Amino acid sequence: MRPGLAETMRTLDTGWFAKKDVFSYARPDPPEYGRGGDAWLESTPPVLAPVQALAGLELTLELGVERLRAHNLAQKSRLALLLFEQGVKAVGVGGAHGAFLTVAHPESGTIAKHLHEKGVKVDARGECLRICPDILNSDMELECAARLIGAAVHEH
Repeated sequence: MRPGLAETMRTLDTGWFAKKDVFSYARPDPPEYGRGGDAWLESTPPVLAPVQALAGLELTLELGVERLRAHNLAQKSRLALLLFEQGVKAVGVGGAHGAFLTVAHPESGTIAKHLHEKGVKVDARGECLRICPDILNSDMELECAARLIGAAVHEH
């Protein structure tokens, strides 16, 4: 491939991972693509998706859905308690909810960007900060995340 060609070739649409700012949920017109080959991460057909999904599927089958869900519920309960100790009310504890907690705040987008800079992966949907503990997160990481989230919520 000749130099610079990767920057001039573009996919026709941007999927989530093909965007310039992956977690912004923005849909600018014209689309803003990720750098280099990242613009093709959700091209048509999305060739990488099945390959990327295989390891997750194998892990899920090995651990079992019930075990994964029980672990997530325990993590969500722990994180909600840690957030409460920081003066932050989180919604979404318990089995009637999905895998994440939400914290209502009018500056959720700004808070999410601030937390990303600190290494905490969250996203913002409207006025809700969405927080989903990962299966690999340790209790110490949940404690650290709760402190950083609490500080960011109170700062903004």
